[in-house]
Amino acid sequence: MAETEWSPRECWNYLILAFSLSWSIWIPTLFLSRYHAQFENVLILGAFGPSLAAILLSRNGVRISGRAIITQAVRFTSVLLVAWAILLGHQFLWDETPVSLLSAGPFLLLSAIPARIVCAAYSSEFSAEVKEVRNYIVALEHGLSRLKTLTVSLRFIREIHKELLHDVRGRENRPGEFRNKQNYIGSSSQPITQARYVPPPPRELSTLLDQLEKYLHTESDLPFLVQLALIHYQFEAIHPFGDGNGRVGRILMPLLLAERGFLPQPLLYLSSYFERNRSEYADLLLRVSQQGAWMDWIRFFLTAVNEQSQDAIRRAQRLLRLWREYRETVQTARASALLPRLVDRLFSQPFITIPMAQKLLEITYRSAKLNITKLQDAGILEELSVRSYNRIFIARQVMDIIEAEKA
Repeated sequence: MAETEWSPRECWNYLILAFSLSWSIWIPTLFLSRYHAQFENVLILGAFGPSLAAILLSRNGVRISGRAIITQAVRFTSVLLVAWAILLGHQFLWDETPVSLLSAGPFLLLSAIPARIVCAAYSSEFSAEVKEVRNYIVALEHGLSRLKTLTVSLRFIREIHKELLHDVRGRENRPGEFRNKQNYIGSSSQPITQARYVPPPPRELSTLLDQLEKYLHTESDLPFLVQLALIHYQFEAIHPFGDGNGRVGRILMPLLLAERGFLPQPLLYLSSYFERNRSEYADLLLRVSQQGAWMDWIRFFLTAVNEQSQDAIRRAQRLLRLWREYRETVQTARASALLPRLVDRLFSQPFITIPMAQKLLEITYRSAKLNITKLQDAGILEELSVRSYNRIFIARQVMDIIEAEKA
């Protein structure tokens, strides 16, 4: 019997059956042994799940060859052996509570279905926002680093765009390259003739972008914040990329302020104000294009700068008070001298793991775990996920100050 190409649906059916059937044997071992599975259990599981799953699927019209069954059984067995070794190694090395049974899930997923389907499953909308936030931080750090050797220029802007669109929405639209097709702002279900705004055609981009780049480096009698309002409008009006123009336009503002020496770090976050006033923001940009209403736009922009500056000051003050409170809590006669260093770290990165603390403090895993526990007992840290490995701890009060809509 020739082996047939499985559809994604058939692969998922096979995975669910094999995964469930393997679990049905693995779970009872939890009651019979302190470890998740002994060596012989792993071998049985590797052959049992795929074989029985193939039989059940064949009764529903899915033709699976003997070769395919053997291939999947070998995959299951190999990956289960790796998972089993990791589980035992984790227990012997760190003497932690045995790792959760669920930890084997990703290994089983990878063994049962093709990599392209796994990638599709894991790159769902579930993690899209997290990836975009990660990219924003990476792009900001990249920009700050590049400012040491490169001014804000078209090359600089393309690099920022490439970082922002890595593996997120818009990545199919030539990250790091200016568009070569016409785009527009409006509903994707409507034709361009009904668009709210149509940027300049690709053939005009070169001239417009050259003019923008020259303005970036031209001396002006205008206050720089007013210049920044003009630059932001002009960039958004040109809309030089196929996607991600809003993200690039927003990140350029703190980078330009840092380049000109107005901010030591990009601490001014105007995106929050623009997001809260999204409709007015879009309307005012459009009115500049249609009516030349510059004063209304500049007034809105300067209001955003004022409010977000005050917001940043209030957040900084609240964080400073909290930092002093935490330091007083951990600086007692019997407290570890390492705790203040952990507290300081939480105000630049409000989450931590035991391995991260171990590396930061240059101590053993057990000592790092002990110090994390002390911060938990003091109410400074709380565990984000209740599990026995890769435990993540978060400084909730720090996060609350950072994430509050208004300080």
